[in-house]
Parts: sequence; structure tokens; C-alpha cells
Amino acid sequence: LTIGGIDDIQKLHIRTVPLGEQPRRIAHQPASRTFAVLTSHVSDVTNEESFYVRLFDDVTFETLFKYRLDVGETDSSIISCSFADDPASYYVVGTAFSLPEEVEPSRGRILVLRADEGRLSLVAEKEG
Repeated sequence: LTIGGIDDIQKLHIRTVPLGEQPRRIAHQPASRTFAVLTSHVSDVTNEESFYVRLFDDVTFETLFKYRLDVGETDSSIISCSFADDPASYYVVGTAFSLPEEVEPSRGRILVLRADEGRLSLVAEKEG
């Protein structure tokens, strides 16, 4: 994963973080000072693909927490947001269940995760 930014004097800063997994999507949450990255990993032994939400410190890029999605579940999207009646910040992840016999996924989940003290906790989920 390579993350870049431009400071006030227009100097480009780039940092590469070895993951050992394939990064797919990323979201930043200034309130918790974290990045959440959706990743996938193919097992060398079983050749099965697993999907994760990984939480990183936004300064040191240290891995703080790793949340594994269910078997057969793939990540689709991620955003950091807050809700009208709750000022707290959340990561919202969209997923899909890919079954071999389906051309397109027929169901998925929306996960609402809270980053707190270096951990991700599931606050709410809706399957459909």
C-alpha cells in the first residue's frame, strides 16, 4: 500500500506500507486518527481468498486491528461518516456474498464499524 500526500509547501510525501495482502479500498477518519483499508488475501495452502477490514494508525501506519469478513463475503466499498443524530464517526462497509452458481451476488451486508482505542467494533449490520 502506498500513501502519498502534499504538505503546505507543495512537497510530495510518499510512504509504502507492506501489507502481505492486496489493498482494495481505503478510507481516512480524522476523528480516530485512523485509516481503514479493505484487503484480500489468497491462502498459499488452500488457494481460498479471504477479505478483511484492516485498521491503521494514520501517523505511524501501524496495523491496529484486523476484522475478517464472513466466508464467501467480499468487500465492495468503505466510507468514513457520521449520522445526523450521532456526531461520532463510523466506518461503513458494503459487502457482497459471491456464490459460485450466481452470475452476480444476490445478497450482501452493510456493516457499521466504530474505531475506538485501536480496535474496530461492529455497531450495526443489515443484510439484504
